[in-house]
Amino acid sequence: MKYLKFILLAAVLSGRFGVGAVNWKARQSIATYPSLGLTYNRIKKNANTTVVTMLREMTTGRVEGRKEAKKLSQRYSDLTFAQIWALRQTFFFVVVRNPYSRVLSAFLEKFQHDSYHKKFGAFDRSPAGFAAFLEWLGSDGLDKNYHWDLQTKLLLLPLDKYDRVIRFESLKEDMTSMFASLGMSAPLHRLDGLYPTDVNKKTSASSRLHEFYTPRLAGIVARLYATDFERLGYSPDFPRQDSGEGG
Repeated sequence: MKYLKFILLAAVLSGRFGVGAVNWKARQSIATYPSLGLTYNRIKKNANTTVVTMLREMTTGRVEGRKEAKKLSQRYSDLTFAQIWALRQTFFFVVVRNPYSRVLSAFLEKFQHDSYHKKFGAFDRSPAGFAAFLEWLGSDGLDKNYHWDLQTKLLLLPLDKYDRVIRFESLKEDMTSMFASLGMSAPLHRLDGLYPTDVNKKTSASSRLHEFYTPRLAGIVARLYATDFERLGYSPDFPRQDSGEGG
């Protein structure tokens, strides 16, 4: 059954976006909300939990915990054949993020957990620890976890194939514009802060860049994430301290 669903998915997406346009390795990164007519390309550390929880709230009318919201968001293998066929017209969107703030956010959030220290290394959540972490990424750690691996690995499509590309740096404005264009009502006030079950994930990484980065470390990230900078439309130039980039 799962194989037949994949065959149908391949036919639908290839027909809609073009043969060769789809990154099939990222197919499990899409979450579909049939009642909303939306398909969201999930990418870790890009407000993923907030967006998934919001979409589930729009679907069910209630606020779910982040684990429940993620578990109940439908992947293609959860869909019926009719729902997969409906992907021909479903609205596809994705949230992308500046690699500088994303990798710092992943570091600050994940290395507050002992499990990450045990699995990946005892990196202290300090500028010195961040430097050691980036050096480890540059040796053999980049592909060890999707929270800091390349965003482009999780992109199902080239950016120009999505119906809407949301920038993390302007999340509320972009999401507001998207829902308005679709004529949909959404709990946009949720984007002013974190959902109650998500408060321990706040890192304020975008406002702490100059606390953790040196020119040398910025150079490491520019090299490691060169593909993301290029394909996602971000400048590899390190953000100025007065850039006003939030998140």
